[in-house]
Amino acid sequence: MDKLNVNMEILLDNDYATLWYYPDTKIIHHKFKKFIYGDKLINLLTTGAEYFEKKGCKKWLSDDRNSSALRKADLEWAEKNWKQKILDAGWKYWAIMMPDLQVGKMSLNPIINDFKELGVTVEIFDDVELAYKCVIVNKNSPKRGKNFPHFKKDKKTLCNREKTFSRIQFTTSLPHMITCQ
Repeated sequence: MDKLNVNMEILLDNDYATLWYYPDTKIIHHKFKKFIYGDKLINLLTTGAEYFEKKGCKKWLSDDRNSSALRKADLEWAEKNWKQKILDAGWKYWAIMMPDLQVGKMSLNPIINDFKELGVTVEIFDDVELAYKCVIVNKNSPKRGKNFPHFKKDKKTLCNREKTFSRIQFTTSLPHMITCQ
């Protein structure tokens, strides 16, 4: 699935990624179409952060399934230029579909832990629609460690952290960042 069937604005669309803004729920959503790096990644993150701040967003939905590990140069750029900007804009919630490749998952784990330590609620999903539903349900600035309310019970609609993971689970923290150069 490339996009949700909701009111949206396409902020960016190229061979590497698509970036949407959902005005009804004030959510920024990106989908990587393939490994993204350098200027393409910087443009996506910068555009997303600008809309995030301008529109008063608190939530970001990341579909990173088609990407891989982040390059060291991109991580350094994000740390220096993007991280504080997005936090100052009020980022509270991050829903992620992890990369399919193990090296991509390992690359994101320390980033996830870092943002959790900074107060961003981070949840991992393997389904975009479920992630979106959980994001919109959690509209009152989610608190760390709280589980989401349940939807009508069926095979993929519980927004409970343990029940949402069907393919991906991290059981350890990595002591260092894994990157591609």
